[in-house]
Amino acid sequence: MSFKAFTNSVFNIARRRKALESYPWWSELNYAQKLSAGSLFNFGYDIEFIRREDDITLVVMSLDNVTVTVNQDGLIDTHPDIKRRRN
Repeated sequence: MSFKAFTNSVFNIARRRKALESYPWWSELNYAQKLSAGSLFNFGYDIEFIRREDDITLVVMSLDNVTVTVNQDGLIDTHPDIKRRRN
């Protein structure tokens, strides 16, 4: 595959993805979480769900069956200890 074809395919994939700000959960995140989630989104991670307990919001994202979380401070945990209901 030529470099031009590769560049075009990457551009098309990126263009097909929905803008991060358009997700309904975006407004529930604080600034630190938005910054971290945006960085992970740029690497291909997608939001699985948001877990909210009391006033604490935990963002759960995944890429190729690898799960990461983003806490209230925007810290990314690459080895989270979370229980999921589904696989």
